[in-house]
Amino acid sequence: MPDQRPMPLTPEERIERDLLLGEVVDNFPSRRLRVLVSGWAVLLGLGTLLNFALLPWLESEWSGPLFGFGIGLLGLVIGWRVMHYWNREVILYEHGFRYREGSYHVPFRYDEIKTIRLRAERWVYLGVIRLNQYEVRLTTYGGDVIRLTDVYHRIETLSDCLTEQIHPLLRRAHASTLSKGGAVDFGSGLHLSQEGLSVSQSVLQDATADAHLAWADFGGYRVQDRQLQLLTHDQRVWFAPSLSALDNITLLIEFMKQKSP
Repeated sequence: MPDQRPMPLTPEERIERDLLLGEVVDNFPSRRLRVLVSGWAVLLGLGTLLNFALLPWLESEWSGPLFGFGIGLLGLVIGWRVMHYWNREVILYEHGFRYREGSYHVPFRYDEIKTIRLRAERWVYLGVIRLNQYEVRLTTYGGDVIRLTDVYHRIETLSDCLTEQIHPLLRRAHASTLSKGGAVDFGSGLHLSQEGLSVSQSVLQDATADAHLAWADFGGYRVQDRQLQLLTHDQRVWFAPSLSALDNITLLIEFMKQKSP
């Protein structure tokens, strides 16, 4: 744990040990400077547009008060938005993490997490500006959803740390389910069992029943066009769900590699 927290949310320089979750491992506060600069940029841009919109009525008595009211209203809305992200932080401990949003903070143990969904994209604007977008979506067995984006410092490191702690627990849970003859749900209607892969009828077009692919007919997989393309033994695409819509995709690929020819 670093000696100094970046712009700490609490007066103390160090985070104390948690009675439930154990010793502190790391903390990931929100990127406050980015949020603040974005807020100022939006306020400046909208204020300029409002000023140009009122130019035809510049000589009127009500143009000044109207401009002041508009800027004040924009400032309140944008300020609320900035403060919404200002006090966010994720603190990692030995046995779990705390999700903080202002005075609202909830502890989660790693064994409470049911799924991890990752999305990483790179956007290029005008052929020059490159922006990376990263999102980690955690779902607990109780139905809580925690969405972590690049509004947090070192989101890639945070994602790696969570995956490192949660995946071994999920791997054991999935192996236990499969050994008992059950099926594991990986999202997008895709299920994996000892017999093979299956896709729910609800996500298939013009289907009257679930689709099944036995391991004997499974020909591997490939990643293409932001999809995980599941192949038959003759290399035809059997099902191609979006990568960003799959849960625990690393574990899914691990299980499929064990069955691949």
